[in-house]
Amino acid sequence: MIRGIYSAASGMLAGQTRLDTVAHNVANVNTTGYRRQEVTFAPLFQTELWRHGKDLAFIGRSSLGVKAAALVTDLSAGPVTETGCATDLALDGEGFFTVERDGEFLYTRAGSFTVSADGYLVTRAGDPVLGMQGPLPVGDPHFTVTPDGQVITSDGVELDRLLLTALPGGEGLERTREGYLAADREETQPAHATRVLQGYLEGANVSLATEMVGLLLAARVYAANQRLVRTHDALVEKAINQIGVLR
Repeated sequence: MIRGIYSAASGMLAGQTRLDTVAHNVANVNTTGYRRQEVTFAPLFQTELWRHGKDLAFIGRSSLGVKAAALVTDLSAGPVTETGCATDLALDGEGFFTVERDGEFLYTRAGSFTVSADGYLVTRAGDPVLGMQGPLPVGDPHFTVTPDGQVITSDGVELDRLLLTALPGGEGLERTREGYLAADREETQPAHATRVLQGYLEGANVSLATEMVGLLLAARVYAANQRLVRTHDALVEKAINQIGVLR
């Protein structure tokens, strides 16, 4: 019975994690370039063995519950909207814009860029957008970007090509506070067959209908495990107060 309480409690914690993840996706449905996330689950005992680097050896079919195993980022494309602003860029394909922050390369599909006071192309957070040779000194907001990523200044000077990066899918990505994605540089590759759209922005790849269904399912799972905890608690109380009582 105690095992049942712990198993149901682990289900509640997993359900809460899923609720938080879905709620975060819903909150960012209108965030430019946002990539939705999904949480994956694994048996609690199995997850703990992996965490401690132990070999798996299953005995019987009894489960000790479930635990959130990983947070997976969905890299599929979002809808593209025309803005007409030269500093707004969107990508058609697998690539991500590469930015630099505190010496680290980070990645984003949010192409709502601007030009800094010293003439560099930067994100809304003020981080430089990178070309093949480094930060891009575009000079003024009237630059041109060709579909293959070539940046041309308002004076007609071919400056550099945008550094577009293909990221590994699955669990190898982390999200920063600024909304960037961080990945191991050794697992990234140059993006091929990616087209740059100037004057457009890409929205979040979040389907509100899908997320609401997920929200309802997660709430039901949480409620079901909550009822299990109450049932096992009642059984424990009965075992303590009634079993073995002399009459």
